[in-house]
Amino acid sequence: MNFTNTFHAVGWGILCFGLLLAAPLLLALTADEARQVAPFAGTMFLTLFCGGLIAIGTRHRSPRTTRRDGILVALTLWLLLPLFGALPLYLGGVGLDFSDAWFESLSGLTTTGASIVADVTALPRSIVFWRGLMQWFGGLMSLIFLIVVFTDFDFLGLAQRPAVIPGGERQDLPMRLGRALAECWWLYLSLTAACAVALWMAGMPSFIAVNHAFSIVSSGGFSTAPGDAAFAGNDAVILVMTLFMLISSIAFALHWAAARGMLSAYRQDPETRYLLAAWVLAFLVFFAALAGAGLNGYEGALTAAFNVTSLLSTTGYVLQPGAVGFAWPSLLAIAGIVLVLVGPSSGTAAGGLKLVRLALLFKQSWREVERLSFPHGMVPLRYGHFRIQRSALRSAWAVLVLFLSGFVLLTLVLSYLGIAFDDALALSAASIANAGPAIGLMSGDGLGYSELSAAVRAWLMLGMVFGRVEFFAIVIVFHGFFWRR
Repeated sequence: MNFTNTFHAVGWGILCFGLLLAAPLLLALTADEARQVAPFAGTMFLTLFCGGLIAIGTRHRSPRTTRRDGILVALTLWLLLPLFGALPLYLGGVGLDFSDAWFESLSGLTTTGASIVADVTALPRSIVFWRGLMQWFGGLMSLIFLIVVFTDFDFLGLAQRPAVIPGGERQDLPMRLGRALAECWWLYLSLTAACAVALWMAGMPSFIAVNHAFSIVSSGGFSTAPGDAAFAGNDAVILVMTLFMLISSIAFALHWAAARGMLSAYRQDPETRYLLAAWVLAFLVFFAALAGAGLNGYEGALTAAFNVTSLLSTTGYVLQPGAVGFAWPSLLAIAGIVLVLVGPSSGTAAGGLKLVRLALLFKQSWREVERLSFPHGMVPLRYGHFRIQRSALRSAWAVLVLFLSGFVLLTLVLSYLGIAFDDALALSAASIANAGPAIGLMSGDGLGYSELSAAVRAWLMLGMVFGRVEFFAIVIVFHGFFWRR
């Protein structure tokens, strides 16, 4: 087998990741954080050296690209990059051993946002910035692989949406990835900049605003303070965060089309309507439950809107009500698990099943009901202006079964390791849906990731990777047919 295409793309991915280290290195130099300069500089040199060595060594790559190459590149990068990203956290003198640093790095790059650090405010600014930058890069990497790799297998039902972003289908894999990056990075960066400026104008300090913009656009969830301390108490900031989390829940391809004047793309996309309908329904449930718990009016509406958007986008932020000793109703804990497992639109950096899959399955179920009355009738299934293919339905069912099976299995494993069953449900959902901070709402015990054993964290890391790379993709890698030409 010829893996030169795979290794060449991996080398360039490592090189891009290494270049990111220049930003926290520069911050450490200007912020007088001498203890962090050497770890960032050394990690940057090591990362660039390894990436350059791989890219140069495979420059005479094969012109033939297979779908197998794309899956291997995605899986390899999400396994390798966290190891490089963990080095500044481990060597930076912030009290993390390598397993803790690896957990933090993997959580960032998979945009999970589950933090092992109990008090983020005690970290140097360069380390905080590096955490935020890793999740931002992880979100961009997710979008690139969605456009170039996962659409080939239709893991996300993306075949039901017109492919507006050029993917360079006739080019080899490294060139296709580079083409997608060139098309997407400017819009991704523009959304991040707009979010940061809006947060700053709403009253959030600039450094905190940039870090939260990284987190919101990538659906990451890392914050600069424990819990909601970085944004609670400022209604303008909360409204801005809610708006940009909702924007980031809409398919990136639609933003790309709108930026080129095709504003009708939002109106023509059925999944966007499903997203808004799901948001309204969840908001009503949250608002009613909060009102029943004594929190109503403006505060109840603001709390419900923020948490619903955060959960549905799998960002995972939790805005605690202002009432002292307020306990989340059990209904909302269950609703939170459902929301993060469902997730937002496909074609985003968020986790979860994605609404398009559920829409396809509901349409198929309704067709079966109609066929009870007209057993010999021909009832075609449509998604917008497209006729739904059987392959899309099979893919949706397969991913649903694998996703829920993984969720149940991880819950049982965590329970076996001594985690209470309701906490195991919350941790499993937060890990597989890449919505780490959401356990603050889904688990009523004030559970923190720093309190978990090494074995529990190892299983959660496995869930993060499976949730990010897609269960279907990983299962295919272990199938013999995948390795045959």
